[in-house]
Amino acid sequence: MLAKQIDDRDVEFNDSGYMLDFDEWDDEIANALATADDLQLTECHWAVINYIREFFGEYEITPSQVAVVKAVGDRMIDHDCTAQNMGQLFPLDGYNQACRLAGLPESF
Repeated sequence: MLAKQIDDRDVEFNDSGYMLDFDEWDDEIANALATADDLQLTECHWAVINYIREFFGEYEITPSQVAVVKAVGDRMIDHDCTAQNMGQLFPLDGYNQACRLAGLPESF
């Protein structure tokens, strides 16, 4: 277990960098994690992150990448984001990086 200071509070992560408490997540944490990954979050990133969080919060499972693209497709297409370029959107580990930035636990 690892604690990081983010926005004047201690946030706990596992050894792989996934948050331990889904409910502790907020935009500041996502931005701090993205900055550490050398990633600037755009509207397309936020559309993906927010949908993943909403879906996981309701069903306690992670939506498939295809389901994310279908669900947020209109918002993503406006920014030239598709399933094919999800890897470019989240360059460190594709969809896994998106889930980590969204505060999902590693056990998904």
